[in-house]
Amino acid sequence: MKNPATIIISVILLLLVVVFTIQNSDKIIVKLFFWDADISLSLILFSTMFIGVLIGIFSLVPTILRQRRIIKKLK
Repeated sequence: MKNPATIIISVILLLLVVVFTIQNSDKIIVKLFFWDADISLSLILFSTMFIGVLIGIFSLVPTILRQRRIIKKLK
């Protein structure tokens, strides 16, 4: 069973995401070379944030693996 504080924080974050999405539902035109797309602003913001998080995670993987290898050698 999860900690009640974790559940409360998750619900608050979910509510913030819903409010953010409702407030930024305007359509914008995204142009990339010869490609045009009519996409909502919140979708663009969340997709760029998600891509940034993935890049951050993938950049940390080699460091984490190296540290695990060093810890394993020290034991």
